[in-house]
Amino acid sequence: MPFRRCTWRLRTTRPRHPEQLMRQRLSFWQKFFYGFGDTSNTVSYTITSLLFLFFLTDVAHLNPALAGVVLLAGKFWDAVTDPLTGYISDHLRTPLGRRRPFFIAAALPFALTFVLMWIVPQQLSQGGLFVYYVFAYSLHITFFTAYAVPYQALAAELTGDYDERTALNSFRMFFSIVLGLVAAVLPRAIVERFVSAPRGYVAMAWAAAAIIVVPPLVVFVATREPPLAAVGRRARDSFMAEVRQVLANKPYRAALLMYLFTWMGVDVVSAVFLYYATYVVHMEAQSSLLFAILFITAVLFLPFWVWASGRLGKKTAYIAGTAFVVCVLAVIAAVPVPSPWVVYTLLFLAGIGISSSHVLPSAIIPDCIELDELESGTRREGMYYGFSTFLQKLASAGAIAVVGVILSLGGYVAGAVQSPRSVLTIRLLVGGFSGFIFLGGIVSMLFYPITRERYQDIQRQLAERKAAASPETGA
Repeated sequence: MPFRRCTWRLRTTRPRHPEQLMRQRLSFWQKFFYGFGDTSNTVSYTITSLLFLFFLTDVAHLNPALAGVVLLAGKFWDAVTDPLTGYISDHLRTPLGRRRPFFIAAALPFALTFVLMWIVPQQLSQGGLFVYYVFAYSLHITFFTAYAVPYQALAAELTGDYDERTALNSFRMFFSIVLGLVAAVLPRAIVERFVSAPRGYVAMAWAAAAIIVVPPLVVFVATREPPLAAVGRRARDSFMAEVRQVLANKPYRAALLMYLFTWMGVDVVSAVFLYYATYVVHMEAQSSLLFAILFITAVLFLPFWVWASGRLGKKTAYIAGTAFVVCVLAVIAAVPVPSPWVVYTLLFLAGIGISSSHVLPSAIIPDCIELDELESGTRREGMYYGFSTFLQKLASAGAIAVVGVILSLGGYVAGAVQSPRSVLTIRLLVGGFSGFIFLGGIVSMLFYPITRERYQDIQRQLAERKAAASPETGA
């Protein structure tokens, strides 16, 4: 079986000398199975984002205001648990490593708590329903984070190779985009097969849970972390002390701003896209096709951006891809009512640039971790990924809130024929506002100093230091 061959290969190629990790190239199957691990995160996140609010108000019959508070409470808890989980995983020491124990421990609770979110308890008051869904949603988020943050942090440990990290992240984004499309369509189709909506949502949840439980177990079996000697042991700093040390990393601050601006831009485009399809180009019936063109193109061009990163470096490739997105978005904002074929063409072109936004930011963050290790003697991948995710969620939530305010100020009326003013507002949101956000990512990257040559120098110094401190590792 290919899976067994991959596992054997990973066991026999585990890096034991610090310099091995720097040069380590991963096989296709190593990258494939690591990328497959993002399936759980994508399925849970996509279904919850698209259906949970509607489920709370129209199926569980929870007051809309209380339903909004359920989501707000969950998001707050999500933001709190991200850096805390990263901190805990950084300091965990077990024979299985620092990250992999989380995979085996979180897999089943991650899946089962997803089902709890979609159950409608009988004979509960509004207050009782509110408490139940806050508890169920927060519990699910706890196990979501317990898997997602160590999983993302593991990428920086699987290989220290500058280009291999980009390739590894492209596999993760492949599964993220493809499963995101599936999770946007299939769950609703399952629900609609049932006469009883509550039963339909529970059936959908069990089907999703059967998918969610598998990837953490696969990643647990198919990956190996560096030995603890390569990670090092040290006295534990306080949580806030580590936050300050992370933020003291100047290249990381530039990379973090780039990461935040990029994902805010992607989230704004995603949030406004259906408004654009419905009220600007009048193609609501083809909205699924439009989404497919955008994101399938993004999937197809992932290998191109891996190649471009290898030829140009991550910084230059990111700036080129993001500048391309900004240009396409400017055209979308400028053209009042494009024909269907113009829309298809613009979405195809936008997908090319959006592809770079998926693969490159997450490949840039790990390179800052080695600089921190060189300066402090500490590896804290979990803190970097947990803190980045924490701020990204807050920033995206804020950007979406601003979108709602701008729509309201622009005269948008739900379900009605829109005025020329509101149509212009939608065009400027999807093309202009999101474009300016992406420009923020480009400006941030202009201050990012880690090139391929600088990164290789950092890795060389780390390898020399570790070899000098532990000469037996060369045996």
